Amino acid sequence: MQNKHKIILAILLLGAFFVRSYRTDALLRFYFDQGRDALIIHEMIHTPKPVLVGPTTGLAGILRGPLFYYLLLPGYLIGQGSPIVAAIWLQIINMVGLYFIYLSAKALFSPTAGLVAVFLLGFSNHLVSLSRWLSEPSLIFTTVPIMIYSLIQIIKAKKTSLYWPITALMLGLNLQLEIASEIWFIPAVFLFFLFQKKYWPSVKTLISSVFVFLLTLIPQVLFDFRHDHIMFKAIIKHFADSTNPSFIFSIPKTIDRWHFYQDTFATLLIPQNYLYLTLVLVLVLFVSLTTKKYKTSINYLLLWLLFFPLLVLSFYRGNQGNFYSYYLVGLFPIFIILVSGSIAHLFTKKHWAIIPVIILFLFAKPNFILLKNYLNSSFSGPENISFGNQLQTIDWVYQQAGNEPFNIDVYVPPVIPHAYDYLFLWYGPKKYDRQPSKELVPLLITLSEVDPPHPERLQAWMDRQSGIGEINKQENFGGIEVHRRLRLQ
Repeated sequence: MQNKHKIILAILLLGAFFVRSYRTDALLRFYFDQGRDALIIHEMIHTPKPVLVGPTTGLAGILRGPLFYYLLLPGYLIGQGSPIVAAIWLQIINMVGLYFIYLSAKALFSPTAGLVAVFLLGFSNHLVSLSRWLSEPSLIFTTVPIMIYSLIQIIKAKKTSLYWPITALMLGLNLQLEIASEIWFIPAVFLFFLFQKKYWPSVKTLISSVFVFLLTLIPQVLFDFRHDHIMFKAIIKHFADSTNPSFIFSIPKTIDRWHFYQDTFATLLIPQNYLYLTLVLVLVLFVSLTTKKYKTSINYLLLWLLFFPLLVLSFYRGNQGNFYSYYLVGLFPIFIILVSGSIAHLFTKKHWAIIPVIILFLFAKPNFILLKNYLNSSFSGPENISFGNQLQTIDWVYQQAGNEPFNIDVYVPPVIPHAYDYLFLWYGPKKYDRQPSKELVPLLITLSEVDPPHPERLQAWMDRQSGIGEINKQENFGGIEVHRRLRLQ
């Protein structure tokens, strides 16, 4: 790597880390999922025992693997339970993935392509938002780039005994973080190499790779055996239910799904700018078809890894009919690498060099504005709920309680206050050396978050609280309303 590229890469990585970690203490999204994960990791720290499964996939009875908990555990340990330190630790892991994005695009195309890939993935407002999400899918930005780099080495290197097991490991770990698109990498890789005999591993390497992949499934298999095959039954029910099929073959629905893909991939570059997306896709197609250097097996493999899952998911019904953009998170790094290679190629053409400059400028301008607005945003808006005003609320609770014991009652959509359960468990003892009382006491603090989709549910909860305690003081912190109440006699 030339010194100039080293310097540019270092600047890009530092910049990407900055936009992912700046003001984490104020802007961190710490909601239901994050509170649930923090409670489990807290139990892992204070009651050491193996955790075999991770959170639910959204499909009843089907659970992810526990990888996320174990990867986040050092962050919570270093931060003594602080979600802020855990979130920054997550960004350090994501920087490893960003570096492998560089290595992959560099090995496949050129060092310039590597820098462009880091720039696009590092400063896309949507991808930064996903990376700052303290949840499993954000780690896909590390496991998928490592998988891609390993596949590149399998095709480009003569000795592949090391990279097949690494690929198998990443295929397995992907499934522990997000399943929807990542599960289709397995048949995609198999089908591609089925007709590429020159890349086949030795029998010994194949056996070791299969063994490594199966190792990643052991925690969930053990859990399934210990719980009467709950996951196996759920999988069978999900995919074999004729009354509510998982896959629906319908031309209108397939067209709608591809419109959804268009929205999603446009958002990675410039939100809702389909003209820009079309320009980039035409560029990728043009470079792929006209440039001999780019007509390589690994380039075709990346295209296959991108389009095979998209094709299968065109007919997937989704979670109770809902299909979310984060289902495609494993495909985003592949898309970015292919785009970066095409943009970088034009830099080598003297009379075309202005085009990639314009493309990168058009990408940078709106994304930098969005990032600036987000990083400088206040968390005091009437519907804003973030870590900053959550801690303000808890500080107010303890200040109003003084030395009195108090009870806490919380309303949050969807009525499961895991985030506040953890914050009172961690922050209360850390700063005030106590937690809410488990005994019924006169002082009651009620805390509620705004619920725009269902204000009637929040109002019903408020009405019930009015029959329990009389308000003598209240305060608002962004989208959080908190009341100091005395119980009615």
